[in-house]
Amino acid sequence: MKWLKRHMLVFLAQSLLFICHTSARAAGNDPSNQAVFYTDINYGGSAIALSAGTYTRAQMIANGLPDDAISSYTIPAGYQVTFFWDDNFTGASLTKTASESFIGLDWNDKVTSLIVSRVPPGGQAIFYTDLNYGGTAVALSAGTYTRAQMIANGLPDDAITSYVIPAGYQVTFFWDDNFTGASLTKTASESWIGPDWNDKVTSLIVTKVAPEEQAIFYTDASYQGKAIPLSPGNYTRVQMIAYGLPDDAVSSFTVPAGYQVTVYWDDNFSGSSLTRTVSEPWIGPDWNDKVTSLVIAKINPSSWQANWIWTSAAGPANTWLSLRKKVTLSAKPSRALTKIAAENKYWLYVNNQLVVKDGGLDVRPDLLNTYYDEVDLAPYLTAGENTIAVLVWHKGGNNSYSQRVTNNGGFLFESSLDGSSPSSIASDASWKAKVHPSFNATTQLILDNSDYKWIAWPVSYNAQAEPGAWTSAGYDDSGWSSAVQKGVAGVAPWNQLVPRTIPMWKEYDLGAYTNAGTFPATITSNRIVTGKVGANIQLRPYLKVNAPAGVKIRIEVNRFYWQEYITKAGEQEFECFAWQNSSGDTVSYQFSNVTGPVQVMILRYRETSYNTTIPGSFSSNDGSLNSLWTKSKATSRVCMRDIFYDCPNRERGQWWGDVSQQILYSQYLYDASANLLARKGYRELLRTQKSDGSLYTTGPGTAFHLPDQNLAAITMLGKYYTYTGDIALLEELYPSIKKFAAYCVNSSNSDGMLVWQDGPWNWIDWGDNKDATPAGAANAIYNGIYITFLESAASIANSLGYVTDKRYYEQLLNKVRSNYNNYFWNNSANAYVYHRTADGTQSQIIDDRSNAWAFLAGVANDAQKAGILNVLKTRYNASPYQEMYVEQAMVQLDPAAGIKRMKDRYASMIDSWSPTLWEEFPASNSNNHAWAAGPLYVMSAYVLGVRPSLPAYEEYFFLPQPGDLTNISGVIPTVRGNISVSLARGSAGLTQSVTSPSGTTGIVGILKSAVTCGLQQIRVNGTVIWRNGSTVTTVPGVTFYGEDAQYVKFRVSSGAWTFDAGCTVTALASSSSLTVAPNPFTSDITVKAEGIKDQHVIVEIFNSNGTQVLPAKRVQNGAKLSLSYLPAGMYIIKTTAGKKTYNNKVIKY
Repeated sequence: MKWLKRHMLVFLAQSLLFICHTSARAAGNDPSNQAVFYTDINYGGSAIALSAGTYTRAQMIANGLPDDAISSYTIPAGYQVTFFWDDNFTGASLTKTASESFIGLDWNDKVTSLIVSRVPPGGQAIFYTDLNYGGTAVALSAGTYTRAQMIANGLPDDAITSYVIPAGYQVTFFWDDNFTGASLTKTASESWIGPDWNDKVTSLIVTKVAPEEQAIFYTDASYQGKAIPLSPGNYTRVQMIAYGLPDDAVSSFTVPAGYQVTVYWDDNFSGSSLTRTVSEPWIGPDWNDKVTSLVIAKINPSSWQANWIWTSAAGPANTWLSLRKKVTLSAKPSRALTKIAAENKYWLYVNNQLVVKDGGLDVRPDLLNTYYDEVDLAPYLTAGENTIAVLVWHKGGNNSYSQRVTNNGGFLFESSLDGSSPSSIASDASWKAKVHPSFNATTQLILDNSDYKWIAWPVSYNAQAEPGAWTSAGYDDSGWSSAVQKGVAGVAPWNQLVPRTIPMWKEYDLGAYTNAGTFPATITSNRIVTGKVGANIQLRPYLKVNAPAGVKIRIEVNRFYWQEYITKAGEQEFECFAWQNSSGDTVSYQFSNVTGPVQVMILRYRETSYNTTIPGSFSSNDGSLNSLWTKSKATSRVCMRDIFYDCPNRERGQWWGDVSQQILYSQYLYDASANLLARKGYRELLRTQKSDGSLYTTGPGTAFHLPDQNLAAITMLGKYYTYTGDIALLEELYPSIKKFAAYCVNSSNSDGMLVWQDGPWNWIDWGDNKDATPAGAANAIYNGIYITFLESAASIANSLGYVTDKRYYEQLLNKVRSNYNNYFWNNSANAYVYHRTADGTQSQIIDDRSNAWAFLAGVANDAQKAGILNVLKTRYNASPYQEMYVEQAMVQLDPAAGIKRMKDRYASMIDSWSPTLWEEFPASNSNNHAWAAGPLYVMSAYVLGVRPSLPAYEEYFFLPQPGDLTNISGVIPTVRGNISVSLARGSAGLTQSVTSPSGTTGIVGILKSAVTCGLQQIRVNGTVIWRNGSTVTTVPGVTFYGEDAQYVKFRVSSGAWTFDAGCTVTALASSSSLTVAPNPFTSDITVKAEGIKDQHVIVEIFNSNGTQVLPAKRVQNGAKLSLSYLPAGMYIIKTTAGKKTYNNKVIKY
C-alpha cells in the first residue's frame, strides 16, 4: 500500500506540475538567467528565452518554442541545458553548459523536451525530494554517503525524487545502506528518478568521471586554424565533416598519451595510411591537406619482446620469404607456447617437420590491428640444436570486401620455453632471410570482371628454382642476409596484436578422385586431366609426376582462381599452397609445354576445413527434404574458415546478412567450436563500427553499408546468446550495440519508423522490388526487422542488468509496433504493403517478405494472419536470403503449406547436380551461397521443433510442426550436450521421444492434430499420464506444463522420455488388479497384485515433488511394507507386477 500511495502521489504531482507550470518568457525576467533557443543555426530564426525549469513538449509550445525546432542556443554562465529527443524528458539526452551556433547533425530539429538548470557549484550533485527539481534541495560533493551521512547532510532516507549531476560526474544510487542492494548509476540530470527508484535511495556515491581522451585536429600547421577534438573511434569522410573537420584539411594534430592516430588518403580507411602515437606540429608535405578518413585508437600495453622482421624492402606485394633460425636448447622443454603473427600467411617447420600449414588469418580483428596464432612447439623441439624455418606469404595489394592488407611484409615469432635454457626464442636480426626463388610474380585478380572481392594472388611455383632442402638442419644459409627488424610488437602498420581465438585448420589425409581409374598413366602432349571430387569442399590439389623440366601444370578448382606448378626434371610431388573449393565438383590439371613423356603417378587432393565436428542431423520420410537439409549442411560447411563466407569461391566476404543466418543454423550442425567463429565475427563487425554508430556490412572490411543486413546481424546477437549463454560477449559488445541503436533512432521519423536514408545501399535481397523503396520512405521489411532488433536489444539490456536501457528500447519498440499497421496494413488488399512514402502514400506492392516480417514481428492479429498466409501461398518475391524468414513464418502459420513452399521453391536446387545450394532461384549464380542454407534452420528449429527457451538450453522447447510428414527425427548439438528427438505417427496415434543431457529441462509439446483419430490419452515411458484433458497420475521427472490449441505440454527433466499419444484408452491400474491398502495409512501398507505367476513385485515410492524416497525394491507379493519413517503427505507407489506397471496415489497421516 505504501508503494501504491507513493506512486499515486507521484502521478498527482506530475499532473499538477503539468497544469500549473509557468515558465518565464515575458520581458522583465533577467536575461542573464535565461537560455535562448533559436530555430536556425548561428543564432538565427525565432528566438525563445526560457528561465530555469522543466519543459515538456506542451510547455515548450506554450512558450512559443515549437517541437523539433532547435538548431542553436545560448546558455548563460552557471547554467546548463539538458535536451531530450522525446516528450516528458525521455529518450536520448544531451547536456550542454555552453552556447553553440549549431546543435549538431544528431540533434538538429530533434528536441522535444528540455531542462534548464543551474550548474551545481564546485562539482556538487543536487538531490531533490520532489519531482522536477522541487522540494528540499541538498548539494553533495564527490564522496560516499551512507544512510547516516545522507541524513547528517540534510538528505532524508528514501526521499530522492529528482537530481542534478554536473558535467564530468556520476552518481550511483543504492536501495540499501552501506552501498548494498540494487544499484543505479547515472551521469546526467533527471527530473524524475523513475517509479522503481522514487523514494528508494538509502545510500549513494558521487564520483568524478575521468574525461575521455581526445585527439585534436587542426587545419593549419603548429596547432593553428580550426581545432576539432575527436574521441576514439572510426571516422569516415562524412563523419569527419559532421564533426566539423573538413575533408583534405588536416595539417597538424595532438595525440593523447596511450593513443594512436591513423590517417588515410581515401574514404573508408583505404589508400595510403600514416600512424602516429605522438603529436605532430605538421603532418608533412606528403600528407598536408590529404586526410579523408581517420581512426583514433587506444594502445594497450604489450608484453611482447619480439621484433617484426622482413627484408630491407617494405614488400613488395605477393612476396614469398624464407626465414631460418637455429637455437641450441639445454633440454627438451616441457612447454613452448609460441605466438606467431604474419603479414599474411605462413608455413612453419621445426627440425624439418611441417608443424603449421597455412598459418595466420586473412582478415584483421578491426581496421588497424593484427591477429596472432598460439602453438605449443614443445613436441617438436629437442635438447641440443634446433632449426626453425618459416615460409611467409606477404600478399599486399588492394583491399577486398572483408580483407584489409598493408603493403608491408612482416613476421613475428615469440616462444616461451619451460624447463629449458634459453627460456625464450624471439624474432630479431639474428634470423636469416631470403626471398624464395621458386615463386613467380603474378597479378592480383579482379574477380568476376568486377572488383577485388577477395585478395586473390595466383601462386606460380617453379620447381627448377628450388633452393634445396632449406628447412633442414644441415642446410647452408651462410649466403642468406640477416633479417631486418621493423620494430617491436605494437608498431605500425600491424599495431596491436589480438589472439586468433578460433582453432587451427582441420587437415585431412589425401583423398582420391572418384574417377581416378580413368587418369592416363603417361602424357606425351599438352592435355587436360580432370579429377572429379564428388563434393563441394575446401581442398588443396596434389600431384606426383615423373617429368622433364619445364612442364607447366595449371591447376584450377573453380573459375575464379588458378595455381601453377612448373616441373623440374625427375620424380617430384607438389601440394598447392592456396586452398580452393570444388564448386564445380572437379579439379583440372592442365599440362602444357610437354616436351617429353610425363608419368602421372598420383593425382589427389587434401581436404581442409574449419576445425569442428558435425553431430547435428535431420531425417524425415520425405527424401526431398532430407536432400535439402544435407545440401544445406554442405553449403554451411564450405562457407566457413577464417570468417563466415557468403561464398567461398567468388567473394569470401563476411556479409552479415548471410552471417546472421549462418550463426543461427550452425547451432543445429556443429559442436561448440563453431561458436568461436561467431563471437570472433561479432567482434570484427562491432570493432569496425563507425563513429555515428553505423556498421560496415562486410566488417571487418569497409566496402558496403546495407542497413537491413546490419539490423539482422545485431538482432541475431540476442539469439546467439540464447543458444550459447555467452553473456561475456554481450557485456563486451554492449556499448557498441547501444551506439548502433542510437544510429537507428537517428534514422527514424517522428513516428519512430526507420526510413531509407540517402547514402547506404538500401537493399532487401535479390528478389523482386529490391529497388522499389525511395529514400525517405518506410519499408515494411526493414521495420519488421527493426522490431525484432529492439526486442533483442531490450532482452540483452535486461540480461546485463541495464534496466533503464531496457525501458528505453521498449519505448522505441512500442512506438514502432503501434504505428506499423497504420503504415503498412491495407484493408482492401487484406495484406501488408511493401512500403509507405514520406507523404503517407502506401505502396501498391504486396509481397511475401513484407507479410512474413509482419508475422515475425508480432504485429498481426488473427484476421491479419489469414491475409498473410494467403500472400505466402501465392507470392514468390523473395530470393533465398529472405526466403528463410518467409518459410519460418509460414511453417508456424500452416506447417504443411510451409513445407510445401520450401520444397517447391528449392525444387531445382534439390534436383541439381550441385551438392550445395545456389544464390538465387531457381538455381543460378553462385552455387555455394551461405544464405541459401536457411531451410536447415527452419527444418530443425520449427519442423523438428527444438529451440532454446532459456540461455544455453537450460530450458528448451520440443514443439514439432511436421505438417503432413509421418516421421521426423534429428540430433541438436548444444553447449550442454546433444539433444535427440523423434516423432512417428500412424492412424492410431503418435510416438514422440526426446533424450537430453544433464542440466537441461525440456518443454515437450504433444501435437494434438497429429493424432488424426482424436487425442484421448498420453503415456510417458509406458505409464498413462494424461487422459481426456486431465492428468491422471504422476511420473517422476515429468510434470504437466499446460495445454493450448496446438499442444498438450509437459516439462521433462534430463534423460530419455518416450511419449505415446493415441485415441485408444487403455486400462488404468485399479484395485481390481492391484490392491494398495490401507489408504490413507499411518505406518504399514500392503501391496498385492492379482493374477500374476511371479510371487514377487517391484515397488518404488516417490513423493509429491517426484523425488524417489524408496529405490526400486523386490518384495513378496502381498507382504507389508513398513513406511513409518516417511513424513505425512501424498506419495506415488509405482509397482511392477509381471509385465504391467501401476501408479497409485496414497496418503500418509
